[in-house]
Amino acid sequence: MKISRLKYYLSQFLIVSLMLAGGCIEEQFIEPEVYGSVSGKVLSETTKEPIAGAIVRVSPSSRVVETNAEGFFRVDSLVTGNYTLMTTFDKYRSDLTTVTIEHNRNFDVSIYLTLDTRLNAPPAVPIVVKPAQDENDVEVSDVILAWKSTDADKDTLSYDVILFKEGETSGQTIASGISQDSLQLGKLSYGTTYYWQVIVKDGSNEPVASETWTFRTKPFPDLPYYFSRKVNDAYQLFASDGEETVQITDGANHWRPIVNPQRNRLAFLSNQDRETHIYVSDLDGRNRVKVTTIPVNSIAPFTEISFCWSPDGTSLVYPNHDKLYAIHPDGTGQKLIAQAPIGRFYAGVDWTEQENKIVVRTTTTSVYQNEISIIYPDLGITSVIIGNIQGKTGNPVFSVDGKKILYTYDVDNFQNNQGRQLNSHIFQYDLTSNTTTDMSVNKPNGTNDLDARYSPTGGEIIFVNAPNDNSATGNVYKYNQLGLRELILSEAQMFYWK
Repeated sequence: MKISRLKYYLSQFLIVSLMLAGGCIEEQFIEPEVYGSVSGKVLSETTKEPIAGAIVRVSPSSRVVETNAEGFFRVDSLVTGNYTLMTTFDKYRSDLTTVTIEHNRNFDVSIYLTLDTRLNAPPAVPIVVKPAQDENDVEVSDVILAWKSTDADKDTLSYDVILFKEGETSGQTIASGISQDSLQLGKLSYGTTYYWQVIVKDGSNEPVASETWTFRTKPFPDLPYYFSRKVNDAYQLFASDGEETVQITDGANHWRPIVNPQRNRLAFLSNQDRETHIYVSDLDGRNRVKVTTIPVNSIAPFTEISFCWSPDGTSLVYPNHDKLYAIHPDGTGQKLIAQAPIGRFYAGVDWTEQENKIVVRTTTTSVYQNEISIIYPDLGITSVIIGNIQGKTGNPVFSVDGKKILYTYDVDNFQNNQGRQLNSHIFQYDLTSNTTTDMSVNKPNGTNDLDARYSPTGGEIIFVNAPNDNSATGNVYKYNQLGLRELILSEAQMFYWK
């Protein structure tokens, strides 16, 4: 009886427990998967150009894509969540970029790859091709610098070229980022040592520099003509043979070149120190030395003032208002040669060894009142040979034998406040016969013949012909053996034939 009740109670307990358990069971549902996408571009960190053919791996997944020609890629149907994009490309460092994919959305990304320099060999040190190392007598025009460099990885190479010349403390980059391994230079200086260096780059490694190479240009040629010409509103000096012309000064105004009797030194006027002074240099304009301490001055315009060498080349003679000075080319030994009469001022001077005499032009506060005189420095005598010249007058020069004088003056005697002249002719004065001859044959109307002097042999007259309105630089002519005008140089002033 007791056992039966126990079974009864146990069965009831089990029934109640099952009922209670059944009441605690809730209904469960499986959530479906949702998807998004990722797209982007793979670019070079250095150039910002797209990289085609880069491999993009999506992890965690087995998806792999390759960028197209525009560096673009896209991966669709990615289950939402976080992913890592591993991007690889030959010679570039791998990139890991984390993205979050959201339902029905596209994640856009830009991936920048940097070159892996650990895998890229630097370019070879450039070697010289031409001019050869330490080559001499290199031409000054159309010089081509050439070199050679290679790259084991066949990277595209670019070059910087640095050039400097003797006397300079640092070089100048004359080409940057060029792809060719040669460079044509502009005009170089004569007799100059140049130094140059090439820097090669492959875009992956540090730039590689060549050694410094040198070459020297050919010596300054023996050019017979010297003259002035305006460059950027300043007078500069040039040397020429009629075909080749070389500028030998720059910067401030430099004018009135005159070569010494020994034909190895050049003197000229310059205002590089504000006042006008005489400077002496080599024939190529180098090794310039300021000679005068008392400046060159006159009532006449600065371009119409002249000076001269002594016949033996040991002194330079020049005007300073009413005084005429001589000074050695090294700036020593200055002395007073002569003093003009009251109210008159020196403007031009020339000196011949024949009878050791000096010819001068003096003027007044009016540039139209001129006289030409002879000074005998040994005797201390000054004699007026041409007085009361009617018209603006140019500076006199001696013939080779010292028996004649050339000068110019305006036969129209035109006068205005600017000192203009309309019809300047060349005149030759014979000191022996005291006669004057007009040498300007077939002069074009509206022009002036100026700065006349004899050729080195004395057989020809050279001069400048210029428009009388001062609108342009003149041209240099000579009277040949037939008495005809023959053009020597264009656009030249204050000509000297050494």
